Amino acid sequence: MAENFIDYYAIMGLTLHSTDKDVEETYKRLWAENMDNENSKKMLLQAYQLLRDKKKRGIYNETYSKAQINGQIGNENTAEEWGINPLGVMQPEDLDTMIASTHNYFSEFKNFVNDRINQTEADLSYKGNTADRAEDLYRHGMWPLLGKIKDVAGENSFAYTAACELHAMAVFSLGDLFMWAERYERALGMYNTALALSGKNTELTEKCSKALAFTRDVIEQVKTKAGIAAKGKTDEPEAVKVFSYLEVVKWIMVGVLFGMFCLVGVIWMLEYMFNS
Repeated sequence: MAENFIDYYAIMGLTLHSTDKDVEETYKRLWAENMDNENSKKMLLQAYQLLRDKKKRGIYNETYSKAQINGQIGNENTAEEWGINPLGVMQPEDLDTMIASTHNYFSEFKNFVNDRINQTEADLSYKGNTADRAEDLYRHGMWPLLGKIKDVAGENSFAYTAACELHAMAVFSLGDLFMWAERYERALGMYNTALALSGKNTELTEKCSKALAFTRDVIEQVKTKAGIAAKGKTDEPEAVKVFSYLEVVKWIMVGVLFGMFCLVGVIWMLEYMFNS
């Protein structure tokens, strides 16, 4: 067994049981957080390329298990040696960086949303894909930072409260984007989340509540229109029904008159024949 065994799980803050999705999401987050550290990025890339490959990871896991038995891993300093802060390993001195990153992500995210909403002529398929892309940017960019700020600063800290309000505004923008894409149920969910994050900010809370009420009204209107369309002609207006009844009566009378005319003709012909 080599003495310089590298614990790629520790480098990424993962475990032997982490899923492929965990590997993918953690890599994206850590790569963004270590953009200025070439050494860290190099080790992250090595870890990612190995752990995302099922065959390579399977072989590595066998070596990993043996290394655990031999006491070669289980060392929490592995990631720190490479200058990487894996998930859950954050220090108070990182707080300013996290807050700044949150604001940067929000600014970029807000610009992305505003630029897309201004594209009023875009088709619904494009709008839906754009909304999904924006949600993905938020979840992989801003969202992980909120949990870190809570862990480092505390749930009752000003930093965490301010971060929550910033996240509420970002999620509210997501709601607007889903409304733009006419995906109203998703928008409703976003506005609900924004309301939960708004905390004691009364202005933001009121804004979220109004958006929720408006979205519920839109959903009801859409359901009502869909119900009428599904029923089709069975819900024909009363005036149309009356008109239809009159049409039937008219044609019955025409038939009766035609029958009487034919009867008179037959009688006339019989009289003519007998008189002849």
